[in-house]
Amino acid sequence: MLRTVVDSFREGGGFMYVVLALGMLALAAAILHLVFARTWSLVIGASLLVTPFVIGLIGTQAGLSKMREALQGVDPSQAAMLQAVGEQEAGVNWRFGAIASGAALLPFALGELRRRLKGSKTAA
Repeated sequence: MLRTVVDSFREGGGFMYVVLALGMLALAAAILHLVFARTWSLVIGASLLVTPFVIGLIGTQAGLSKMREALQGVDPSQAAMLQAVGEQEAGVNWRFGAIASGAALLPFALGELRRRLKGSKTAA
């Protein structure tokens, strides 16, 4: 399984490093929101929460664009098979971005629940 993860990471190319770094920042911001549960941590956490997924989508589009360019010089009998492989490899970016964003979702949601509960107690 580890080999599959490493191979997928390599297939994703340079965007994977950006997604990984932003995913770690998103997780740190989500944990920060879980601990402090303030409005400022909500804004920072929400902003960083979607960023890995968006960068993953951009990486997927870049990979698909490169694949289409490469397919122009290929024998038409092999184009469909190579296109399927290229689409699979390009899709690694958005899937990894979704996983990176999803990892931060639980602590962020718990922090937001805590913030709202704290706000309702002070209002009551």
